[in-house]
Amino acid sequence: MSVLRRPSRPTVPKPAPPRPTPSEEDLFDPALPPSEPADEDVGPSQTDDHDELYVRDEHGGTDDAAAGDLDIGELVGDDHTVSHGDSLEGLPDDDAEPALFDEVHGSLVDDGPVDNDHHELLQDLLPSSPDDGGAEGTSDGTEGELHEDQLPELDADAEGELELDEMLKQLGFASEGGETWEQTAAFGFDRALGCVVASDGSVAAAGQALVVIGRGEIAPRSRPLADAASACAWLGPRVLFATARGVHVAEGSGPDVLAIALPNVRALAVAAGRAWALAQSTLYAIDARTNAFEVARTDVAQIASSPSALYLVAGTGADARVLALRAQDGDWQDLGVAPEPLEHLGRGARLVTSAAGAVAAIDSAQTLVWRPGATRSTAVPLDDVVAAVFCGDGPHAPLLLATESGSLSLFEEGRGLSEVGSAPFAPVALAWDTTRDLAFAVGPSGLVALGPRVKH
Repeated sequence: MSVLRRPSRPTVPKPAPPRPTPSEEDLFDPALPPSEPADEDVGPSQTDDHDELYVRDEHGGTDDAAAGDLDIGELVGDDHTVSHGDSLEGLPDDDAEPALFDEVHGSLVDDGPVDNDHHELLQDLLPSSPDDGGAEGTSDGTEGELHEDQLPELDADAEGELELDEMLKQLGFASEGGETWEQTAAFGFDRALGCVVASDGSVAAAGQALVVIGRGEIAPRSRPLADAASACAWLGPRVLFATARGVHVAEGSGPDVLAIALPNVRALAVAAGRAWALAQSTLYAIDARTNAFEVARTDVAQIASSPSALYLVAGTGADARVLALRAQDGDWQDLGVAPEPLEHLGRGARLVTSAAGAVAAIDSAQTLVWRPGATRSTAVPLDDVVAAVFCGDGPHAPLLLATESGSLSLFEEGRGLSEVGSAPFAPVALAWDTTRDLAFAVGPSGLVALGPRVKH
């Protein structure tokens, strides 16, 4: 009996036994032992338990390019698949407050059709303004628009600069009149005085007494005089004053000394390091060291001085001229004053000058002011002027004027005349102390000092 042979089946390899699932401890390798020094061409020791971490290249070293062949195991943790929507919206933040950013009416960008009529209506209701690009503040609205036709007109001075006081006055924050000056009681004196002079912070006045206020002093020093003084000048630290007997010199607390027996002296001045005395129409130059004197001119009607300059009116009538003493050569120079004040001085008006050459001609009927370089003078609309002084040494210094009633007014270029105060008597002479910003007025009732209010 033949034996039937079954067809042969293909041999199927037996499946490999399943690998045990690694535990959590197997996923983490134990800490590597500290490496030992090896030769330059030799890798780690063959006895190392972690040889599989090193891939030897053909040169016997390790190559990072073959690191991809290493078995790094499986990632532990839950997989989170980021959708396309999540990539646009971002991951949620546990600390965020959604209420602050939730949209009430949907997306900020509206993909729907735009209502042109509604858009134009909003443009009409809200005034347009330039985009500030995110700058601080807003520029929406018309509140910041400037309407120049509704602003008051502001006038600048002659040099194109706007004065603060003038601006405040035009805006309605100041009165039309000038600010009232205050009286400084500490410098008051109550005996009759006829002349006053200020120089470099020192003030001297003379009459029935001699009054001296030194530089930096806060009260006057005085002593009576046997003969009333008619003129005075400061020749620091000495004071010169003139009486009917001549020119006297006073220094400190010492006695008065009759330095020059020169009667009928009408005016004294100190300039260019010398003292000057006017008696009748003769001008005398006095040597301050030896008290010797000599005739300088014989055609002088009056003199006026500042600490650095001496001025005089030479001649009378239509021939009157205003001359200035040149310190460099001792000669006289014509100031070139306009004809109107020259005629006024020729008729007997009083000469008032500043160190820069400004000239005022005053009397009870008319006051004219001339500035250096001007072709014409300016008339001051004030009557009954009895004394005046320039408040400063500059060519544009304001002019302070006193009237018979004791009122004090300030005349300034471009601003006109304004009353600033009053003296308790009719002043006969004025002096301006630049260091204290005070005007000293003397008269039959003594001495008074007034000045602008001190502002802090």
